[in-house]
Amino acid sequence: MNDMLTAQELSDATITLGVYKTGKSSGKVFLSAILAGMFIALGYVGYLSITGLFENTNIGRIVGALAFPIGLMLILIAGADLFTSNVLIHMALFKKKISVGKVLKNLGIVWLGNLTGSLIFVFLIYFSGLFSSVNNEGLYHYTTHLGEYKVHLGIGEMFFRAILCNFLVAGTAYMTYASRSVPGKVLCTILPIWVFVLTGFEHVVANMFVIPITYLLSDHITLGQVFYNLIPVTIGNLVGGIIIAGAYYVLSTHKSEVRI
Repeated sequence: MNDMLTAQELSDATITLGVYKTGKSSGKVFLSAILAGMFIALGYVGYLSITGLFENTNIGRIVGALAFPIGLMLILIAGADLFTSNVLIHMALFKKKISVGKVLKNLGIVWLGNLTGSLIFVFLIYFSGLFSSVNNEGLYHYTTHLGEYKVHLGIGEMFFRAILCNFLVAGTAYMTYASRSVPGKVLCTILPIWVFVLTGFEHVVANMFVIPITYLLSDHITLGQVFYNLIPVTIGNLVGGIIIAGAYYVLSTHKSEVRI
């Protein structure tokens, strides 16, 4: 059996998945989204922990970024609902298999669930003391510097970096759907997500962890600045994902006939 779906099979599978995701009960979607938020936070903790070990931050980022894809692997293989990949349900909307209301309901619940899961992980990490300046000064300084940097970006910078981010994240999720095997999904995930982390693109669920943990660790940012980042990044991620979904919908459903 071929390990990879064809382009048409991939499109059909993504549309079917969109129908399935929007057909689940709200409680199951919310719980699944909480798990996804925790998984992304876990990947971020791995990235920050490894990066904090290096005196040379650039080398640390290159090595540490290899840990971040663990979060998306858990989501795509074990199963969970992540806002940035769930944006692909728009393919089912374009196919008229689901309504706009179902899309908005699903993405709204998933966003709140991702935030809840991320915040659960924030409190677990904060009260564990692992990120404190006393226990790990390098990790503390790198984490708080990153969180403070993100909330001081301009709105336009956040928005366009978020669009670019979901070109990679939604594109990666779409690519993993093409593989029928776990090794295939892992290989499809590692390099694109590694590049996403190194570029400095903005991912709303990742930011749901790193900015709130910075808020608790440092007195240099306010609660208002947390949402100042999350709102434009959410919109940018949504736009980037819709572009990916729309492009592949058009490519898979508008084909010229071959005449012999």
